[in-house]
Formats: sequence, C-alpha cells, structure tokens
Amino acid sequence: MSSLRSKVLSCYRSLHRTRLKVFRDDSFALEAGKQRIRTEFLKHKNETDPAKLLNLFKWQRVQRRS
Repeated sequence: MSSLRSKVLSCYRSLHRTRLKVFRDDSFALEAGKQRIRTEFLKHKNETDPAKLLNLFKWQRVQRRS
C-alpha cells in the first residue's frame, strides 16, 4: 500500500474515532457525522495531486483540534 493511501485511510479512521468520542451520546449526530465524513471522502476519492491531498489533511487536523 502506498504511503499516500495509508495516510488517507489513517485520516479517515481518525475522523471516525473522533466522531465517536465527540458525539458518544447522540445517535443522530453520530449518524450525521458518519455520512458527512463518507461524503467528503467520496467527493475527493479520485484526487491524486499530493499538494491538494496535503491541503485536505491539514483541514482534517484543524477540524480535529476544534
């Protein structure tokens, strides 16, 4: 597996783990968060430009810290 692919998968898993912690008692928010994460990743699934992917990773890190 390429390192870029592993970073993308790691980012995806990290967002889902964060979603589970943040919305642990809210089933509606858990489901909405799951759908939003999936939608955003599917929107960019054909992206191959490393610079654009790094920009998306930065967005993910900012969202996790907020």
